[in-house]
Order: sequence, then structure tokens, then C-alpha cells
Amino acid sequence: MITVHVKLFATLRRHYPNLGIGEATPVELPDGATIGQLIEHLRLPANEVKVVFVNGIVREGEYALSDGDEVGIFPAVGGVVSPGIQHVTFPTAGGGPLLEGVLHLPDGSGSFPAAVVCHPHPLMGGTMDNAVVVAVCSGLAARGWAALRFNFRGAGRSAGSFDEGRGEMDDVAGAVDFLCASPLSPPLGGMKGGTGWLAVAGYSFGAEVGLRYAAKRNVPRVGWLVGISLVQEHYTDPFLDADPRPKLFIAGEHDPWAPADALREYVARLSPPTTLHVIPHTDHFFAGREAEVATSVADFLTAP
Repeated sequence: MITVHVKLFATLRRHYPNLGIGEATPVELPDGATIGQLIEHLRLPANEVKVVFVNGIVREGEYALSDGDEVGIFPAVGGVVSPGIQHVTFPTAGGGPLLEGVLHLPDGSGSFPAAVVCHPHPLMGGTMDNAVVVAVCSGLAARGWAALRFNFRGAGRSAGSFDEGRGEMDDVAGAVDFLCASPLSPPLGGMKGGTGWLAVAGYSFGAEVGLRYAAKRNVPRVGWLVGISLVQEHYTDPFLDADPRPKLFIAGEHDPWAPADALREYVARLSPPTTLHVIPHTDHFFAGREAEVATSVADFLTAP
């Protein structure tokens, strides 16, 4: 026999109402039991189960479980708020903490290109509700993209604690895994001439974490990169220098942490294609100019 530790999320928790939020329950199964057999054992309706993570990795129903595995089982989406916005929860990659997010959806049905949008530094008040982040997600949904904003570990209601950018890359990976496992996802390579169908965008700290995740972990399903106010201390790091994917950088003309001249030199050093948009008469925070940031991102991602 093997023992796996199971967490049920969102509407699936109604089948086990005595379980606390995020609480795992041990389940004994025969050696070699699969995810499908686990779902049958738990008497969960198969049509309600959409995504299963094993140790932080999305697995299919025929996947054979091992003793000690941590299993998270999700319905299609956790918690509809309005037709275009859904509150969701998902685990960070690698079996880390549970994260909260908000998914912005375009009108219509079927599959859509999608973006993960990462927020500023959580120790400086950054959350997924940052005005720039919300504007970017709303703007993308209006242009036919799905957009997921989420709280890094330790921010808002996301579990865990700040990890100085290291664990936060796993948080981005979890967000990407969540989108790839959703009904939104088109076939890999189905967008823009064979590139991945996902974009990773980030603002300030979120730009550093998102871009490092996409570049260092060589994620082929990510086809576009967007850095908003990427701070100057990262310009000497060559992690993006040879990356061939389309890249957009946005900064305010008077941003002291992402000086426009230094950013121009940095972008010129990177492999093409690159786009730089310096927004005049504003700084790192884009107060009152959030819509211009959002338009710039949407124009870049929807360009033919």
C-alpha cells in the first residue's frame, strides 16, 4: 500500500466539508494506483475534476502515484465572480505554497492566448491589485487575451513567505502551469507562426522575476516577454542577452530606478526583436498613466 496526501480546492471541497482550507488528508491506495483510481476512491465526480497536480506538476489520469506524493485536485475554475473575472487558486511549482489569483477573460469561448502578469515587490506593498497590473490585465482581456494576475508567496492571501526572488520564480511557473492546464490553452505552437501561446509580463520586481523565469528555465510555451520598469541593477546581467523571443520594455521618462538612457543601452544590447516604450512625463509608478502602459502591452502582444 502507498499513502498520498490529498488537497481539494474550490468547489471540490464540498465533497469533504470537514477538511479545512488547504488541509491535506492522507489516503491509502494499492501500489501502482493511478490518479484516475484516486479520484474514483475519493468518489469525486469525474466531470468536476479538471486539473491534478502531483508534487507541483500537472499529471494526467493514468499517472501512477508513489508513496508520499502530494496531490492537489482542482475543478475547472475556482469561483466565478463575474462573466469576465474569475478568482482562482493554484499551487506554486514544485509542491510549494498555494497562491491566489484573478483571471481576466475576454468575451467569447474557446481557447485564447494568455499572459501571466507579475506584481511589484511584496515587501514594498506590491500585490496583484496594483493599479498597473490590473490595467494591463483588463486591457489584454479587452483585446482578446486571457490574463492572470496573482499574489506571490506571502502576499495577500497567498501562502508562504517572501523568498527574495528565488521561490517567486516557482510561483510564476505555477501560474504558467495553471494556464496550460486550463480549457483556455490552445495547442502548443498554435499562435504567431509557431511560437508559444503565452506571454510573461512583470512590473518592477515582477519584471525581474518573470523575465528570469522565462529565460533561465527555457520555457518554450512562453512566446513573448514584457518588462515594465525593470530596474537598472539587472541591466549588467546577461540572462536575456541571447533570448530570441519578442521583448517589450516600458519605463517612465523620469524613473530613477529604470533610467531611460540606461534602459535604451540595455535594450540595444539584447537579441532582436525588441521594443522600447518610454512614457513621457511620468516615473516608476505611472500614476494616472496606467492606461498608457496597458495599451502599450496590448499593442505589442496583438501586433500582426
